[in-house]
This record gives sequence, C-alpha cells and structure tokens, in this order.
Amino acid sequence: MSAGEIPKRSAARPAFLLTRDLQLHVVRSLLPSVLVRRVWVLSLVLCVAVGCRDVQQGKVTPMETWKAKDVLPAEIDGRGPAAPPEVFVPSDLYKYLNGGAAAYLAYDFQELAVASYPIGSGNETVLVEIYRMGKSEDAFGLYSDGAEGEHPQVGQDASYGAGLLRFWKGYAFVRILWLSEESDPRDKIVAIGTDIDSRVPEAGKRPRLLRALPPEGLVADRAIYFHTVISLNQLYYLSDGNPLGLGAQTDAVFAEYEIGERAPKILVVRYTNEREAAMAFEKFEAVYLADRPPDGGSRRADDATSARIELLEDGLAVGMLRERQLLALCFEAEPIQAQALLDKTAALYRTEFGEDKKAGGE
Repeated sequence: MSAGEIPKRSAARPAFLLTRDLQLHVVRSLLPSVLVRRVWVLSLVLCVAVGCRDVQQGKVTPMETWKAKDVLPAEIDGRGPAAPPEVFVPSDLYKYLNGGAAAYLAYDFQELAVASYPIGSGNETVLVEIYRMGKSEDAFGLYSDGAEGEHPQVGQDASYGAGLLRFWKGYAFVRILWLSEESDPRDKIVAIGTDIDSRVPEAGKRPRLLRALPPEGLVADRAIYFHTVISLNQLYYLSDGNPLGLGAQTDAVFAEYEIGERAPKILVVRYTNEREAAMAFEKFEAVYLADRPPDGGSRRADDATSARIELLEDGLAVGMLRERQLLALCFEAEPIQAQALLDKTAALYRTEFGEDKKAGGE
C-alpha cells in the first residue's frame, strides 16, 4: 500500500452511518421499479453525446481543461443516450441534487454532467454522473465519504455495492447507478466504469494529510477528507457553530479506529498558518470543554508538542494537540490510546510536512 492510501474492506457500514450515496440508493431501491423509472425519466432530462473529439481520438487533454461531458460514453451496449446530457454548475446544482447540493459544494465542485442510457429490452436505464472538481484531492474527498464495499480495479480507487459503482481519478468523481431489476449487474457496471476511466485524461494526487494518520487500527474505508463544517457535521457532530474555523482553505481528515474494545475517532485539521491553528485550539477548548477549565498543570495551545487529555463522564477521553499548523483531536478513546494516537499523528505530520526541519514553520 503506497503512502497516503487507506486500507479497504468490504464490510457493511452500520445503518445510522449510511452516506448520502447509499441513502439515496436505498430509497430508490424501496420504490417500485416502474416508479423509479418514471422518476428518473421525468425529473432528469438525461443523456449524452460525447463532446470532445480529442478524448475520442486518444489525445491527451490537460487535467484542468477537460469538461465533464467529454468523458460520458457515446453508447452503452450499442445504444446511445436517450437525450442530450444535462450539465450543472455550482449555481444550479440544487436543481439536480435537491437538498444534497451543499455536501458537494463543500468541495471545489466545478460541474456535473448527467446521462441516462437504456439497457435491455425494457425501460431499465443506467445513470452516469461525472463530477469535475477543481483539484484531484477534492475528487478523492467526495469518493472517500462512502467508500465501503467491494473494490474493483477502476480509476484510482473504486467501490461497488448493490448496483452502484463509485470511483475517482484525477479531477473526476464518477457514480454509475444501474436502475434495473437484473439480479447481479456488477460485471456490466465495472465494464462501463473501465471505459469511463479510460476517458479521464490523467491520474491525480491523494491528499497529503492522509499520511498523518497512524495506520495501526485504522478502519478500512473510514478516512474521509474534507474542508468545511458542513462536511464535519455529517460525519461527527461536535458543537453548534464552527469553533474549529473550518473553511475552503482548511484541509481536514476524519478517521475511525478499532483498538481493542474501543473505537476511537481522530480529526486532523491543517490550517494555512500557525496563528489560525492556535486560535482554533483555544476556541474549541473553550467550547467543547467549557465545564473543564485547564488547571495549572494543563498543556496549552502554545505547547506545540504536548496533548491535553481530559477524561469525560463516560470514562472515555477527549484529546487535543497542536503541532504548528496542525490541530489533532481524538474522541471516544481510553486516555492512553488518545495520547498515543495524538503523539503518532504529530510525528507523522512532522515527517510528511517537514516541520521537524523548519524552525520557522511552514
């Protein structure tokens, strides 16, 4: 496993942790198949004609300049799309993702191209969504929230389950949903994904911050990269407001661990400068531990190499540590586990970002 990659598993996720992709798919699966077809045919004026001759002819397109509709298939199983594609940009994404657009706009979303292809002899369809992001790290970010399942060799990472294939490559995040009564469309969907994969111009970079996660005990497919408090609240609600000062310029990873009988959570946030990190430490400390003011022996935000560990009423601890521009938080752990996880995180961060070599910070 190369640096920055996270382990994968196929175990199902608890129902209360279903992501927006799986929630949407479950709802669709509960509807009668005829109603599903009508909803998608009537509400999404879908489909596509491939729009980039350079891609069709095998020419290399710069990662930043290709368009989402460029990589939509010209046909699937010998049949073209039923109608021209729909393309959505940030200002109108809500028209397609009613109630769900904010989760995508929390990343550097640029555009979405959607197409629907008829399959079989009936009215079943394959729905293809191509999300073009402003940077490859954010394509990974969208993929990372909901990465559980089987992992076929498509794109840079892929997950498959219950007729839904998701993968990312370069600036692209792709969803392929099989809206059919066929019992096992896995191989057909993977073949479609492989074709789309070949149309994405080039591979991209995983977020560097992933390398700050201690690998021991890290739960497969549960290291999620994001930026804003909107995303954090969907993953792990901490408090009202935005005490951590999360925003478009902050990089964050939320990860789940299994250590013994405990399931600690780690949240790491990298700020643009040390001052922002120190302010976030102090504000979060004041909000989250308001009833536990630090005593004279507590480790403070200006101590960049030590953690503050507090034992809560449930017998588990919350831990906080700032390492220059990094803020690391640990929840639901034994005190000794929190201390070890935070210390390892700080050491890995220094190794990756060179903090142990730069006296003046980044």
